[in-house]
Amino acid sequence: MPGQPPPPPLAQDSPTQTWIQGWVDFLEETLPLIFLVVVILVGTILIVKSRGGLQKAIIFGIGAALVFLILTNVEAISDLFGEELPVEQE
Repeated sequence: MPGQPPPPPLAQDSPTQTWIQGWVDFLEETLPLIFLVVVILVGTILIVKSRGGLQKAIIFGIGAALVFLILTNVEAISDLFGEELPVEQE
């Protein structure tokens, strides 16, 4: 009938499903950064405690940050090398 509103959609997400999906999205974005911070802090503390010195701790922190950036941006790095070192495909 023309005066009635359309029926509600049948495949509607439940509030619980929406909440869980929101948390999963948040953790996918946040966990890599939390992991990086924890690794750098724990590694730095262990190096300083073992009397490795501040210089070794700083080098470790920079190295861990670079590894993190490489691992989280593998596709971008492969694109960069693809542009710089083009491979002829047959």
